[in-house]
Amino acid sequence: MTHADRQRGFTLVEMMTASAILGVLVVVLATMMNNVSKIWVTSRDKITSLQNGRAILEFMSRDLQRIAAPKISFGVPAAQNASFPAYSLAFIQFLQDAGTASGGLQDWLPDSQTAVPNSSNIFGQVYGENTPRGNLWIFGYYLAEDDNQTRWLYRLAVSPSDANNPANANPDYRLFASGSGAQPGNDPSGNAWLGGAAMFNPNKYAFPLGENIMAFYVVCLDYHRQPIPWLSQANPAAAPLKFNSAAAFVMPQISGTAAADQAFVYLQSTGAGVPVRPAHKLPAALRISILTADKKSLKRLAAQSQSLPAPPDLSDYRAGHKLDYDLVAIRAYQKTLTEAPYNLGGVLLFTLNINLNQGGP
Repeated sequence: MTHADRQRGFTLVEMMTASAILGVLVVVLATMMNNVSKIWVTSRDKITSLQNGRAILEFMSRDLQRIAAPKISFGVPAAQNASFPAYSLAFIQFLQDAGTASGGLQDWLPDSQTAVPNSSNIFGQVYGENTPRGNLWIFGYYLAEDDNQTRWLYRLAVSPSDANNPANANPDYRLFASGSGAQPGNDPSGNAWLGGAAMFNPNKYAFPLGENIMAFYVVCLDYHRQPIPWLSQANPAAAPLKFNSAAAFVMPQISGTAAADQAFVYLQSTGAGVPVRPAHKLPAALRISILTADKKSLKRLAAQSQSLPAPPDLSDYRAGHKLDYDLVAIRAYQKTLTEAPYNLGGVLLFTLNINLNQGGP
């Protein structure tokens, strides 16, 4: 072998072949890394959504385990709170889907929030942190959309004490008050204590609990785990309330006796203008469902200036699915969001049944 043969390098063809092979390998590796990265991000977002959804329901469950059972009278001297008329009786009350007869929950929300149509809300009292004015707090949950079309699940928490001067009563704290302790039939005016923009102030009492919540449904159940019917079935003037512990009703019991097995019934006047007494009972249980979505796909939808559809109206599903109409409705909505034209990712459904303590803590 000569000296010239020992110094021979790669030919141009060999270099080009090697470069082509290397280029193909780089492209393949880059594609694989990109796919792995996408899978990792998708899995991370799904895990985050799962954790957030479970955390929301766990938080709500802890709240509802401290719920205050409705009482026939909860004496509050008028001197303690100017909002109570003299000699009135104040009532602990639980409400589902409260709002005004004309505008629903929207009439109470600030201009920066829009109530999500057909979604549920619940309000009542829970035993919370001790204050100089007691430990009975007003609580609530509702779904609203901000100016950026982001849907938030809000938690309402109103202390009985004034934040600036805890020794004084909170002027925004109100309970259902009645001079006689009786309601004529199923008077829907019992939710008026919730009214007022001050109580729904997002910087004072209303705080976001979860972001990108597409739907929020609450169904009140009786002792037989049957959905409690609309108040409006018994009294059309009672809309939009769907459950009111201060309404007059008979709740079926657990025992097997014929009288106890009767269906949930709203009571009307006993005749001769004599009003029936409020039941002052909680539902036996609540079925709570929330639907979450992936933040990234929602941003993509917003960039396309495409609005989210409203959740289904539960009343459209009650005829054919009496026991689980809310679950049928929210699953149909879940399917709608994951298909064209929305194509949202990470749309997850969370459902929890919570038994309510009828006697309070």
